[in-house]
Amino acid sequence: MKKILPLLFLASCAASDKDSAESLLTFVPPSYSLNDTLRADLNGDGELDLLMILEADSSNPEVGSRLLKLLTSDKRKYKEEWTNGNSIYCRFCNGEEGDPFQGIKIEGQTVRIEHFGGPNQKWARTTSFTYMNEDWYVIEDALVHMDENGEIQTKIMTPKDFGEVKMKEFNLE
Repeated sequence: MKKILPLLFLASCAASDKDSAESLLTFVPPSYSLNDTLRADLNGDGELDLLMILEADSSNPEVGSRLLKLLTSDKRKYKEEWTNGNSIYCRFCNGEEGDPFQGIKIEGQTVRIEHFGGPNQKWARTTSFTYMNEDWYVIEDALVHMDENGEIQTKIMTPKDFGEVKMKEFNLE
């Protein structure tokens, strides 16, 4: 009996490694691949949560499309909070100009999704969300556009403009 207990303990420790590749891949749906991960305490509980950026692979009819997935953490495991397939432009959404997705930045509990594109008329879009009232809400959607005359137009929208929008329901369109 004494030899079995340490083996059971070791097996339970190995099984609870929440950051192992095997554990994280359980959150990746079929025909998607893991593009990037970012860790930060997004809900203020002292644990590092995980944002996953997933991209549809060549076996998926929506090749190049992306999912943003938020996993919250406790000491032993991750829990999926939401997945949004409409918050990051697809790899081909900018035509021949390349991938418009520039990345994600995290400052405290605020997450910023950044895009940039356009062949002649350049544009940039930054969508920001944060944790409040026990959920994640869009707090700003900013669009900067340079017209054919080189003039820059900026439109910054906040919940005063678009209402209360949960990040899991946000749509770039």
